[in-house]
Amino acid sequence: MKYSTSPPTSRCHSPVPTEFSSSLPMPIVYRFITNRYLRIDKTQDVEWGYAFDIHMNAVFPPLIILHILQLFLYNALINNDTFSARFFGNTLWLIAIIYYIYITFLGYASVEILHKTHLILSTLPIILLTYITTLCAGINVSYLVMEFYFYRAI
Repeated sequence: MKYSTSPPTSRCHSPVPTEFSSSLPMPIVYRFITNRYLRIDKTQDVEWGYAFDIHMNAVFPPLIILHILQLFLYNALINNDTFSARFFGNTLWLIAIIYYIYITFLGYASVEILHKTHLILSTLPIILLTYITTLCAGINVSYLVMEFYFYRAI
């Protein structure tokens, strides 16, 4: 299951990286959830700009991990049909997702009008279970994402 190294024949249809295309929906979702379910003081709310700032701060480490670190390690360590390649590739994704969730938690935990912000961390067991499932099922998430980007660019 080797990834083709031939250059793409055309440009990507979207000039916006995936992380930044999620920059509108994610703050809207987090703002809705925090304002509806996590507020103590109903006279104040979390502003969209603050939710956007938290999202942009939280997306930076995954961007570095998945678009820079993984790029250099892909052909050497991840682009093989072995358990170790699958383990390393999926672990990079696990680390990136955990970084995003934890930084998002820290951003909302610092807001005094919110309570029970630890519920943001409740998605971590689901993510860990998904990680273990992909390893056991033989799914290399990094390979699938690279295939998606490769065929999207052609």
